Amino acid sequence: VPSRTSTLPSKGCRSHCESLEEWIMRVKQVAVPMDFGVKNLAISKHINVALLAANGRSVKANSQILAYNSRVFESKFKEDELCETIDLTEFTRHVVDTFVKTLYSGKLDFVSLPFMREMWQLAAKFNVKWLLKQLDSHLIYLIEERMSNKPTFANMKYIFEEANYFKTNKRRHEYMAMATHKLNSLYNTKTVKQKFFKRYICISNNDTVILSTNQINLLVDFAGENVDLLLKFVLKKVKRD
Repeated sequence: VPSRTSTLPSKGCRSHCESLEEWIMRVKQVAVPMDFGVKNLAISKHINVALLAANGRSVKANSQILAYNSRVFESKFKEDELCETIDLTEFTRHVVDTFVKTLYSGKLDFVSLPFMREMWQLAAKFNVKWLLKQLDSHLIYLIEERMSNKPTFANMKYIFEEANYFKTNKRRHEYMAMATHKLNSLYNTKTVKQKFFKRYICISNNDTVILSTNQINLLVDFAGENVDLLLKFVLKKVKRD
């Protein structure tokens, strides 16, 4: 892929010799994902927008490349040609930085579990369709990798929480089905299920946990023919509360 440094404006959202309409048409003609060169982020004259992350930290980028990847960015720069900052303070700097580098490189590198959901939220906020598809595949990879390991409570809890989040907030039901199928195929033993139900419902301590309908449905699906184990812990919790 040829370097695009020479074609990028040093200031503003477009070059000085083109109209706003010409710039918008040029943005629409670029096919993404595309490697724009992450190294360009280190070139000061290339940068013209600061993405403000949490704790007052910021990540700098070029508005043209952001617009190439997102119609939301494109509309924002169209409405405000002098836009120099974008408020993303609900996201950590690490995730914003990873997001920008991904848009520049045109590919998603490894995203660790603690940041996966936040990365998905940021990609959804700007409707970066190609990145959302890659994040879907990456989440499936993480679930497969984590669930292929020893059935620890942390591993199983992660699958439950992510499946519940995507079904509840994103109306994505396939993760719920995949999670229950994976759990049952790997950990279909009474002992493993019994230990998990006990900790997840917090029978072993005095914590108060209110289970959502989605969580209960997922637990029932995982329990399968051993639903009596789940009911036993649920009844204990109800009596205790």
